[in-house]
Amino acid sequence: MVSHPVPSDSAVITQRYTLLTHIPGYVFGDGTVRTMPLWHKDLQRHLDYLVNLHLSCPVLSETEAGDKKLNVIEGMTPDRVHHVPQNIGWVRVALNIIPHFLAMGRVARDSDIVQGGAAGWPFPMSFYLLFWRRIHRFKWFFGVESSFWRMERGETGSLRKRIAHHVHMFFVPRCLRVADATYFTQSEYRDTLLGHTRNTLINPAVWYEADDIETPERLAERHATRDPAAPARALFPARMEAEKGVQTVIDAVRRVETLLPDDSPGLEIDFIGDGAMVGAVRDFVADWTGRVTVRFLEQVPYGPEFFALLQEYDTLVLANRKAEQPRIVFDAFSQGVPLILSETSGALDIVRPGVDVETFPIDDVAALSDRLVQLAADPGHFAKLGQAGLQAAGNFTLRRMHEDRRDFLIEVFGTGD
Repeated sequence: MVSHPVPSDSAVITQRYTLLTHIPGYVFGDGTVRTMPLWHKDLQRHLDYLVNLHLSCPVLSETEAGDKKLNVIEGMTPDRVHHVPQNIGWVRVALNIIPHFLAMGRVARDSDIVQGGAAGWPFPMSFYLLFWRRIHRFKWFFGVESSFWRMERGETGSLRKRIAHHVHMFFVPRCLRVADATYFTQSEYRDTLLGHTRNTLINPAVWYEADDIETPERLAERHATRDPAAPARALFPARMEAEKGVQTVIDAVRRVETLLPDDSPGLEIDFIGDGAMVGAVRDFVADWTGRVTVRFLEQVPYGPEFFALLQEYDTLVLANRKAEQPRIVFDAFSQGVPLILSETSGALDIVRPGVDVETFPIDDVAALSDRLVQLAADPGHFAKLGQAGLQAAGNFTLRRMHEDRRDFLIEVFGTGD
């Protein structure tokens, strides 16, 4: 479990701070800057302490917004949003190399602090800063929030995947070594890509706020009113992709069917998500005729509706095969819902096996199915895990994440006053 320092009193950073992102900002005719709801939620928190925040991102017009749901970024004005062309298709990637290079040169020249990371298609704009760092004196804050580009040991992939792996594994460690400060969502990224702890921050990514957290009283009421004769319910919320362990979950359902005692109250497992394997999952659900009930649910937007959905379940199942840190672990904690999850580095960095979660080795169908049988037999055990997770949830709000980041930035770079 990650520990957090006690946040300092409110403080702001006045230095010109440029955040690089591939997520578009939309400039409307009324002078507002808008963006997509989930990015808006996080970005608005940046403005709590970065009073001179600038964005370097694709800038689109009100016309290009169409019917997209967008939120106004309070405190952001069009003059602080600086355009870089979008990469849409490989031809555009090639045409954008020089414009992106020059745009990053302007960012390096005009900024006191630049925050860039290892994300971006087909590679992040931060890579250009390795050159501009030789010329300009900006302070560099570089982060690794995920490693979707990294191939795990023994993994085979397409030519494109192998190229992405080698390009990132060449540039990302160099960016980390050159940067003045670095942040990571988990310690494994720090240890394998950087190798030291100087001026580093472990800063897990969270979306929920304190107001979203379930109260202990309501959680106790949910447990008290649960029908002990009802089947245990599990939800598999994930992108329906091979790397998320979809096949592991399907195979575990098949094995659970052979293990459930005749007098078991039963088990229900729902799938929810999008991705390349949606068709295969829907076919599995449609063809399934066993005692274990399986369903495929339509997606719901993040927020109250999503949290209400989580509360309907006795546990969540995550079967990730790669190191990514699942944000939904924190969401589950916030609602007092326990998890059965695979033992990836990203998960093990933030959970306490046997205390607030149950775990199983990656790709281990037998171990996962045994955990599901345990759930069906003893949902009360999992209820206790959910209570422990809820107790930790207050340490992992979006606000707390940003307070930790703010305190770290002030410690390393000062406030600029």
